[in-house]
Amino acid sequence: MCPPVIMALQVASVIGSVAAAQSAADAQSSANKRQYENTMRAYRENIAQTNLEHGQEREASMQKLNENDIAARAGMATATVAAGESGVTGMSVDHLMMGLSGKQNRYNSAVTTNYDRVEGALNNQRDNVYANAASTINGLKTPATPDYLGSALKIGEVGVAADKKYNGGKLFG
Repeated sequence: MCPPVIMALQVASVIGSVAAAQSAADAQSSANKRQYENTMRAYRENIAQTNLEHGQEREASMQKLNENDIAARAGMATATVAAGESGVTGMSVDHLMMGLSGKQNRYNSAVTTNYDRVEGALNNQRDNVYANAASTINGLKTPATPDYLGSALKIGEVGVAADKKYNGGKLFG
C-alpha cells in the first residue's frame, strides 16, 4: 500500500475511536437523563404518598381527640345528672368530675403522643426518600468524553511516523 493510504487508514482509525467515544458518552448522558427523570418522578410520588399519609394521620388524631372530648362531656353530664338526682353534692362530685377530666386528658395525651410519633416517623420517611433519590442521582456514571487532544496528537504522530518512514524525515524537518 502506498504511504498516503496507510496514513489515511491510521487517521480514520483515530477518528473512528473519537466517534465511538463520543457515541458512548452520548449514550451514557441519555441513560443518565432517563434515570434522573425516573428518580425524580419516584421521589415526587413517594413524597406525595407520605404527605397523604401524614394528612390522614392528622385527621384521624383530630377525630379521636374530638371523640374523646364528646365522650368525656357525655360522661360528665351523666355523672352530674346522676349526682343531682341522688342529691349528692360537694367534694365527692367534684372528685368524680376531676377523675373523668383526668381520664379525658390521659386519653387525649396518648392520642397526641401517638400522632407525634407517627409524624416523626413520616418525617424520617421523607428524609429517606430524599436521601435515596440523591444517592441514586449521585451514583450516575459521568460520561467519558473523547480525548480530543490525545487523538490530535495520535494523528500528528501518524504524520511524523509516515514522514520518517517514507521521506526520511525531510518533510517536517
